[in-house]
Amino acid sequence: EVLFVSQDNSRLIKTPALSLPDVREKRTVVAEVTPTGKTLINLGIEFRGDKFETFTYLLNEYTRTEQEEYVRKVIDLPEYTLIDWELKRQHRDSASIFLTAELTTNNFVKKYGDNYVVRNLPLDIPSTEVPAKRSLPFELYYPICQEETVTVKFPQEFVVDKLPEEMQVNSDAGAYRVSSYAEGNEVHIKRSYIVQSGNYSGKGYEGFYDQLAKVKNLEASNLLTLKKAN
Repeated sequence: EVLFVSQDNSRLIKTPALSLPDVREKRTVVAEVTPTGKTLINLGIEFRGDKFETFTYLLNEYTRTEQEEYVRKVIDLPEYTLIDWELKRQHRDSASIFLTAELTTNNFVKKYGDNYVVRNLPLDIPSTEVPAKRSLPFELYYPICQEETVTVKFPQEFVVDKLPEEMQVNSDAGAYRVSSYAEGNEVHIKRSYIVQSGNYSGKGYEGFYDQLAKVKNLEASNLLTLKKAN
């Protein structure tokens, strides 16, 4: 509900709830891994919903330096060098805004023993407490919907050791899916992630918490692994 104020009176009116298409965020990641593990990443994100509102306001009201501070927060990697970026809205009536960025990092691929593990860019997973510690309901006012396509290009010095396994996690609280395949010196990964809006309490909150915990565990463990070619 929002407060509508006119010349004669004021009243609360209901606004339409945001649906999954209204908030859908689409990410495209192309990562080129060098023999040393340093990675060049080209990132494209289409924002809708509240992030569309935020970035549109930034684009119209803030300087490029101020905009870049927020862009850096969105690119959630421990350390990286941002080469270039652009915020663009297709036209004034568009309900989405696009961020493109080019960056380099030594933290997209991490060496563990003989393996090189390729990390995921984080999803928007809400912070939650374990059910035993939470007494109040958890309110999610609008859904979360993210779709991501990742292409990892690696040099001849590497081969695929392990692809991310195809996974599906479904519940009343949302859904998570991941699939992948290798093609020559490239690996293609697709991820989709949904969290339904709502008021979660009691058993409903337990199911909501369990769903998010499963997604977090998969995001941390079901990863692409490369190794040096013999």
